[in-house]
Amino acid sequence: MAVLSRTLAAGALVATGCYEPQLRDCAVSCATAADCAPDQTCGSDGKCAAPEHAGHCGGAIAASDAGADTSDAAPDARMIDAPTTVVVDAPPMIDAPAQVVLQIEIKDRGAVMVQGAGSCHHTAPNHICQFGVPAGTPRLLTAVPDPEYRFDKWEDVPCIGQDETCTFIPTALFTEIKAKFRRL
Repeated sequence: MAVLSRTLAAGALVATGCYEPQLRDCAVSCATAADCAPDQTCGSDGKCAAPEHAGHCGGAIAASDAGADTSDAAPDARMIDAPTTVVVDAPPMIDAPAQVVLQIEIKDRGAVMVQGAGSCHHTAPNHICQFGVPAGTPRLLTAVPDPEYRFDKWEDVPCIGQDETCTFIPTALFTEIKAKFRRL
């Protein structure tokens, strides 16, 4: 598996990092030989390739190749100025915990306090609030009824069956929880 650091420079994707030795020629853009696998070099066309293929991968034509006549070359050997897509088997790099969306809907009169994120009151537009919370971090929700009302129930998983306080760990990209209140 490859580990990458990706940078967009002058409209070209430049990948740096560690690569498997069997990395295909012409699959990764480069600025220097340090951007390529150990058995590859950075060609004049800005692509990593074995030394015998360096500078002949396509992409932007280097100044030294600008006068070369490639009209009789095989189609796959011609230099073309076309965007290149780089596909590498590597997980995305994540520096911070992923954020997920927690949507709270209030039915009747009351509020829900979302630990570390704020509160949602029935006066919110459409009685709905959304919060960005870190995925995998336990979250405590507390239902707080308005005067002359009481908490009735939570209407969505993961809070169904819990009392006024609901503790859960958000893992889905989007979680919707409804809190229902009743008049006394």
